[in-house]
Amino acid sequence: MAMMHSRELDLREELQRSLFRAVVGSDVLKAFGSTFRQETPVDDDVSFAVSEVDIFVSHSWSSDSWAKYFALCRELNLHKALESLSVLLVLFFPLFPLRGIDPKTGFDAETTLFVAVCWLSAMGVYLAVLFFGQHLHIGVSGPRNPTLWVDKLCIHQGDAGQKAAGIRALPFFVTQSSKFLMLYDGSYLDRLWCVVELATFVNSSSCEHVCFVPLWLPRWLFTTMLLDILQGCICIAALLASCAPSPQKLSPLASDRSLNHFLNNLLLVVVLLPGYIVVLVPSMWALGRKAQGHEEMLRQFAAFDIRNCKCSDESDRQPLQALVAGLFTEDDVASVSIEVAGSISDSSESTTSVSEEWHGSYRSLVRCGSLSADEGPDPGPLSQEPRKEGSGSDSGLEAFNAYVRGPLRQALMDKLGDETFLSFRTCFVAFLPGSSFFLLNTLAVDGAHSAAFDFPHSPEKWILCLVEAAIMNLTVTPLLLPNLLYLTHKVYISVRPGCLQSLLTLVGGFVVSTLVIFLGFAALGALEAVVLTHSFRFFPNQGSSELC
Repeated sequence: MAMMHSRELDLREELQRSLFRAVVGSDVLKAFGSTFRQETPVDDDVSFAVSEVDIFVSHSWSSDSWAKYFALCRELNLHKALESLSVLLVLFFPLFPLRGIDPKTGFDAETTLFVAVCWLSAMGVYLAVLFFGQHLHIGVSGPRNPTLWVDKLCIHQGDAGQKAAGIRALPFFVTQSSKFLMLYDGSYLDRLWCVVELATFVNSSSCEHVCFVPLWLPRWLFTTMLLDILQGCICIAALLASCAPSPQKLSPLASDRSLNHFLNNLLLVVVLLPGYIVVLVPSMWALGRKAQGHEEMLRQFAAFDIRNCKCSDESDRQPLQALVAGLFTEDDVASVSIEVAGSISDSSESTTSVSEEWHGSYRSLVRCGSLSADEGPDPGPLSQEPRKEGSGSDSGLEAFNAYVRGPLRQALMDKLGDETFLSFRTCFVAFLPGSSFFLLNTLAVDGAHSAAFDFPHSPEKWILCLVEAAIMNLTVTPLLLPNLLYLTHKVYISVRPGCLQSLLTLVGGFVVSTLVIFLGFAALGALEAVVLTHSFRFFPNQGSSELC
């Protein structure tokens, strides 16, 4: 027994040394993700031997390569981009009081251009890190970039024998991965190899470690961010036009000081109006595509059947299905349902069990041929003696089907929600360009030109500016996208495609956007009135109520 155990360890080490390899993000994303284009050859071997990887990248080769590039940029670089933007905004903050502006003068074109330069510089750095941050090895999140397993880069492409050996050892690679990154599109659940990777991982780990990334999500996210940048540029142009005749000050809309602050904040909606009218059409179209894509994804999971999956080599179908059938039973589905509810246990034991099960397959692999580069195994079917179809196999496949339709779909909804759900984090990132612009503009106008806008000269004005930016960016802005998404989805499912559907979507989007932004600025106006005048007189029927 000791000798057999030693031989298994030697075999595992040999497999890891010769087959199990990994890459880093800079290798995968170079040349704008050319790795995901089938016609692009692998010129250099950039992989290195590992015993485990951080992220197993699972994808369908028929999906869009640009969408996968965007998805990996978001997965690997978003935290770094947020950190870099936060650092820049903190560094910009001292520039506003140090500009030496007379607080009594109104803001002019120079102030607007100063805000524009700061904001566009911050956005340039943010986007640069978002798309090229894989080359950075610093950050609050840690100095080490994660290791990834990507089939094209980690399986030998030049030698047929080594390539076949790597493909056959694929389930072992899956079990040695900490996280499973599912780059999902409409073809993912139709590809048998993708499904086998998924089945092996969730059996050895759990669905809690599956990172669901629908490929339409990062594409929609980047589209929304670019539209938000466009809206900010239009707002800058509107501000430049408004302050061209003379420097702008607080408009005397009412004789009462508190009411004047309240009304002047409502007037800002007019400044933003041209920007969000221009981006309204593409924004609503993108939200409609997002809702449809999410709905179709949930429908695919609910109707999944592994027997309908496609396989490029039909001779592989039977052994692959037998493999999945051997991994799942009806009891597994029941136990995983408990895991989804939050009671995950014994994952390390299941990982060991699956790894040991696969060691038997590796011994068969070695008997079929050498793992060396000179004498690779015959790149034919996965098993010389496939498991025969029978009731056991059918029950195993049905158990896996039930797992995908039930616990796995529920785990997906727990993380991504239904077709009308958008998380706070997603909304915040989508509107980050606009949020940054609002923060910088508030500091430049209300802070630097405090006397012209009836703000105090004390440091209290900077605190008030930051509080206003926090209210707008953390509470009001994240409300806009979910409401627009809900509206778009309801119109799409209630009205047939055509002019009426488009008209209702645009009119509804305009009304909802105006209402949410109006309420946001009303909240800021009320805050200014209460803090600066200690009065509630701008509210109806409040008379001359004062704060004690």
